[in-house]
Amino acid sequence: MAVTAVHYDPPKLPVVSLVKESISHVWRNLRLAFTMQRRWLMQLLPFVFAMTAMPYLLLPAFEKDPVSMALFATIIGLVNFGMAVAILIYTASINVGWIRFALLDEVPDRRFMSLDRDVWRYIGYALLLTLLVVCIVGAAFLMAQYAGTMAGQDRITAFLLGAVGGAVGGLVAIAISARLAFALVEAAIGRNVSFGLAWQMTRGNAMRLFGATLLIILTVVVATLVIAAVPFAVGLMLPSLIKVLQPYGFAGWMLIGLIVASIQVIQIPIQTALTLVSASFLAFAYRFFERR
Repeated sequence: MAVTAVHYDPPKLPVVSLVKESISHVWRNLRLAFTMQRRWLMQLLPFVFAMTAMPYLLLPAFEKDPVSMALFATIIGLVNFGMAVAILIYTASINVGWIRFALLDEVPDRRFMSLDRDVWRYIGYALLLTLLVVCIVGAAFLMAQYAGTMAGQDRITAFLLGAVGGAVGGLVAIAISARLAFALVEAAIGRNVSFGLAWQMTRGNAMRLFGATLLIILTVVVATLVIAAVPFAVGLMLPSLIKVLQPYGFAGWMLIGLIVASIQVIQIPIQTALTLVSASFLAFAYRFFERR
């Protein structure tokens, strides 16, 4: 008796409806989103102000000595690194709470001011995905640049070829990470995390996830550029502002530091709202794949 092969066609992810649902979900719960942010920002604000204002308070002590200015640049680098780590932890905690709210109906409470096991797992797997993206882009860049060099191209042309290779590698990395990112949802809701399971459950929807991820990334980038227009304008005015306030000594430098810090703090809630749309999409898409 002949056995007829059964072809399995995986259900297609309804990208457009899920994007609309994600935006609507954040909009309906906007008050809750800002409540979650406020609880974290109350912890984060003193650190942000201190880290941002400190370099400007120290600048008068360093600006007269060129050697000391190198140390000042190092301090600025450490400050930026500290800010990046703080924002990473803040974003991870907010995302974990929001994903659990979307999937498990857990109303956020003071739990989301803590760094529990789920948050640290989320951060760990997010860093692994980031490392994967960097490795893919870096490898594509180096391979394309090496190919250009071996073909006898000059250094500039070889570098441009490497840039093109890196861009192609970036698209490949987005396509791969879009499928593996569902492991972050499993980490957020306390399940056993498996990149293999995330890859398997999203089969047949690679291009849809790639398109949705690319759209979200472009939206966040454009919104970030718009938001960054204000600090960019302040940065252009900063030399003039320093000249005006410098004669006031410590008080003038304190005011400059507070202005810069305030601008950075204002951006955080707006950027977080955009991030929550991505978290909602990830949660609802995970629910779709889990139910099929």
